[in-house]
Amino acid sequence: IFKKVSNYPDFIHVDIVDKTININAKTVLSYKTEVIRAFWNTKFIEAHIMSKEPKVWISEIINNVDRIFIHCNIDENIEETLKFIKQNKCEAGIVVQELKHLNVFEKYNHLIDSILVLCIKNAGYSGQNFEMNSLDLISHINNSNYRNKISLVVDGGVNNNTISLLKAENVVSGSFVLDSKDPIRNIQILQTSSQYESI
Repeated sequence: IFKKVSNYPDFIHVDIVDKTININAKTVLSYKTEVIRAFWNTKFIEAHIMSKEPKVWISEIINNVDRIFIHCNIDENIEETLKFIKQNKCEAGIVVQELKHLNVFEKYNHLIDSILVLCIKNAGYSGQNFEMNSLDLISHINNSNYRNKISLVVDGGVNNNTISLLKAENVVSGSFVLDSKDPIRNIQILQTSSQYESI
């Protein structure tokens, strides 16, 4: 991947998927975050942990990343998990897919640095289409009383057609970049979109 994109990305986003989310998930090789940190040693690195039991992965990667996103519907205590991330001098984030997930943000906003809106139906499966109803969720977050306290990341189905619809500080794009013949060009398309700017 480094050969494909070099240092062109604004930040590095790492997906960790285990069998509690995707029964066909490969074995998690969490030590690879050390390799990622070595390659992109000047970049902000965030990890999106797709697991019902994320704490084991948090413990293994927290020294190699700057921000960790967890899902709202985990089997572990979400408040304790967010506190654990923060206590280890790492930014904490939550992943939302539905409006009801914003209740978690309202309740624990003092522990949350960032929100990731996952704009696909099924977490843990790449190459899915952008869900247009996610735009309503993004709008609700942007109008939240706590909006100035957090950064917003949009992930899932982000490409040259959907980027102009998104009002967020950061976007994550996997297949549009990595599956293309010219990954760097596609990164630059996203970076230069008129909507791709700080709020």
